Amino acid sequence: TGSLVELTATGLDPGTTYALWLTPPGGGYPQRVAAGTFRPDANGEVDERLRSSLPAAEMGRVWVTDPNGDITLDTKA
Repeated sequence: TGSLVELTATGLDPGTTYALWLTPPGGGYPQRVAAGTFRPDANGEVDERLRSSLPAAEMGRVWVTDPNGDITLDTKA
């Protein structure tokens, strides 16, 4: 059970470790479910596959935060 998230992005800080989160529809920060952390390559690019316990059918939002908790990427389902 759960889901597999394929994340492809550019323009990220290569020296930063980011966290990927999933949230159910209508859910907010307290309902977030972790999918793991990742670090971009030297060019600021990322092509990662991360797993989350939240099933894909229950996902409403995929988002990424930096170490300060600021939202860096935000995608709606």
